[in-house]
Amino acid sequence: MKVVCVGGGPAGLYFGISMKLRNPEHEIEIYERNKPDDTFGWGIVFSDQTVDNIMANDPVSAQTIINEFIHWDLIDCHVNGQVDEVPVNKLIDDSLSANRIVCHDVVDSLI
Repeated sequence: MKVVCVGGGPAGLYFGISMKLRNPEHEIEIYERNKPDDTFGWGIVFSDQTVDNIMANDPVSAQTIINEFIHWDLIDCHVNGQVDEVPVNKLIDDSLSANRIVCHDVVDSLI
C-alpha cells in the first residue's frame, strides 16, 4: 500500500511508524514544510492508559517514552494568589522537540 501523510508533527510521524510496523511492505511518504528540529513551544502529555495502548501497538516507541519523558502526578493550581497541589492521574510529558527527535529517529530507521 502507498501511504502519503501531509504533516510531520507527532501524529503524522507516529501514523507513519504505526503503518510501517503493521506491514513493512507499505510505502510511506511524509511531507512536512518545517525542518525536523523546528518546534513551536508546545509539548505532548500521555496518560498511563495511552502509554499502555502505545505499548500494545509499538513496544519500542513506548519504552522510549517511558524512559525519556518526565513522569508526574500533581498539578499546581494558582487561584487568587494561593497555590494548591492537586493530584491527577499519572501523566508523562515531554517537550515537542524531544518527541520529534524520537519520532524522526524511528521513522528514519523504518522508512
